[in-house]
Amino acid sequence: MIKAIFDTNAWLSAPAAMLARINTAGFNVLVPSVWQGTGARWPSSKFIPDSVAMTPDPLARIITAAHAAGIQVWPWICVGLRGAGLYPALWTATTPAGFYELSLPAFVTHICGVIDEIMGYNPDGIVLDFIRTGGSAYQTAAPSAVVDAIRKVIRRHNRQTYYAVCAGETYSKTDPAEGRNPTLWLNNQWIDLAWLMDYATTPNWSLVDTNRSWVDNPERMSMLIGNEMANVAYNPAVLVANIAACKTRNMASVAMFYYAALTDPQITALKGAW
Repeated sequence: MIKAIFDTNAWLSAPAAMLARINTAGFNVLVPSVWQGTGARWPSSKFIPDSVAMTPDPLARIITAAHAAGIQVWPWICVGLRGAGLYPALWTATTPAGFYELSLPAFVTHICGVIDEIMGYNPDGIVLDFIRTGGSAYQTAAPSAVVDAIRKVIRRHNRQTYYAVCAGETYSKTDPAEGRNPTLWLNNQWIDLAWLMDYATTPNWSLVDTNRSWVDNPERMSMLIGNEMANVAYNPAVLVANIAACKTRNMASVAMFYYAALTDPQITALKGAW
């Protein structure tokens, strides 16, 4: 079973301690934030850098250290998120605030270039987030076109690399929110995994089951669960119960958001939860 945890900054500031803690908790996949619309978190001659230190190369460092600990690394890319106003040619006056215009050919070229550079590190997987328009109704087909274009970049590098997306909250099959359509992406075999996001102490399992019923291989539509809400860490029993519910549904993976909220009591409980 794929047991993933998302991390925003610890992989940059305290990678050794972070890897030791998630290893103890039983996670076998780290999902580090490498692109959130604020620049590249790896040395790049092509893309504007984030404000993180680039010596040594942080992405190369975490992949090497994680592999030594038996943990895979799936870099996390927020595709449509315009976090710092970078690349103004990639949105228009009508693009929703905080988002890039996914329908622009220049944007597709740009984000495929980001993926191409990351794939040069030979990661074990790639995770896409913010595969949505931000509310722009006229470009709802754009996210699917972007997902397919990125698929081609990944497969050109390595056909064995896992390709996962954060599918958003449970959604309507007939009107995918903001162009998100994980049912189409899974059934077309464009992606390997889709994580439905529900961070509540008790996810809406009825809607989860409905969403999964639309997928040819429902084990590939799994869950991204939370371990905190409003900066309050969940009781470890909540995590154990939600993982058990995922296992009962024969999900191929479970992902958790996120490392910064992971407490020592949660780690102790997670050891026996998988």
